[in-house]
Amino acid sequence: MKEVIGNFKILAKVGEGGMGNVFRGRDLMLERDVAIKSLRPELACYPEVVERFRTEAIALARLQHQNIANVFSFFAEDGQYYMVMEFVDGEPLNRLARRRGALPWREAVALVVQALYGLEHAHHAGVVHRDIKPSNMIVTADGTLKLMDFGIARILEKVGLTRTGCVVGTLLYVSPEQARGGDIDARSDLYSMAVVLYELLTGRAPFDSPSEFELMRAHIELPPPPPSGLVSGLPPGLEAVILRALAKDPADRFQHAEAFRSELEHLLAAGADSDRTVLLDLPNLPPAAKAAVAATLGGTRAVGPAPTPPAPVTAPKRALAPLLAGAGLVLVLIVGAVAWLALRPAGEPPAPQQTAAPVPPAPVPASTPAPAVPPATDTVAIPAPLPAAQPDAKPAESAPAVVERAPPPAPVAADAPAPAAGPSPAVAARPAPERAVRSEPAKPVRAERSTPAPAPQPVTKAAAPRQDGRCARLIQQLSLGERLAEADLSYLRANCGD
Repeated sequence: MKEVIGNFKILAKVGEGGMGNVFRGRDLMLERDVAIKSLRPELACYPEVVERFRTEAIALARLQHQNIANVFSFFAEDGQYYMVMEFVDGEPLNRLARRRGALPWREAVALVVQALYGLEHAHHAGVVHRDIKPSNMIVTADGTLKLMDFGIARILEKVGLTRTGCVVGTLLYVSPEQARGGDIDARSDLYSMAVVLYELLTGRAPFDSPSEFELMRAHIELPPPPPSGLVSGLPPGLEAVILRALAKDPADRFQHAEAFRSELEHLLAAGADSDRTVLLDLPNLPPAAKAAVAATLGGTRAVGPAPTPPAPVTAPKRALAPLLAGAGLVLVLIVGAVAWLALRPAGEPPAPQQTAAPVPPAPVPASTPAPAVPPATDTVAIPAPLPAAQPDAKPAESAPAVVERAPPPAPVAADAPAPAAGPSPAVAARPAPERAVRSEPAKPVRAERSTPAPAPQPVTKAAAPRQDGRCARLIQQLSLGERLAEADLSYLRANCGD
């Protein structure tokens, strides 16, 4: 091989294919690196091959796309034919797959989507690749995929070399119609691209056999094993897309490269929505709330501002006035209840009044509380009339009725008849806890607040005490909760019963 061919300097041999050798060269006029493909000498003797080679170079020169290695020139020198193409500095896809094994599904799908963009552009221009396989794709350092070697298989078909040793490796990726020797169109490229995607995802081609015949028969007759049986973690829908593109009948496949690509891009977008990091402005939210936001986003990660240290927790301030007022009211109620319990008759539960006239009950505490007395056994004590008084004396004040369980009171002395002008005593079935009615206008004497009233002694006998107007008045004052002077208390103890 000469060092300089035309305007190109040969730098190094970088590969060998079915058509011939591939060299890395330098364009001396434009000062750029290029790839130079030479037609093998044994093929150059076929005029139809040479013409096809030139025609394909012209067709490929019209394909200007970022996912296709562009053709720059075609020329002949010393009986050799050369095609000058874009030099793609990268790694062939077959070498990448062999080095890394099965790829993550997003990476594999993204690479095939790029290849389908290139095929879509070529198919619209009427160019069918016919030899789609990983070794005809190169991935650059920035992840861009470039399709190579358009039309070479078609050139080789013309001279019956498609099933010779120079293209045997292609049988892993041929479509059923290629294996049968039928008509080829763009849908054959889509089948081969589905085989490439299958291999990138699972680490193996859907069909493999050391026998060329068995390999071609598998493409024609056998269903491909589902990819999910070989690898886990594929998104829903991806397997269905691959199996559709691998249909035996071209009518059952995607009819255009853009339809195949669109389905794959839809899966990529759905996967990105479920895994992407979403930047949300979540100020002043606790970690639990941010986690809840992330759960409602279906697996996304909510990233908010940097957390600030929590402020010290302080009890909320409450108005003191309502609390103090409520406490005072409760205290007043407690004091009133205690006073009422201390002064009320211990043996008398409250009951509805059954008297004909309101008569206050006598505050006679008992040592043991007496339950409500049934009417059949109650003893109704009628207050005894006062003893006979002098002609100028005032009528005696009547005493209130007293209901007791004790034995009936002793009979009133015979020499103490009730005066004619005295008031008639009230007859009651049961005493009622009504407000006592004063029978004389005399103003009661209040005891000093500093002198506590002694607790009344319990009744130990039911004998009728000696009663007069002063006794009735003092008893009435006690029933009203009034405090008595020490002299009145002494009189009450001495003359008004125990």
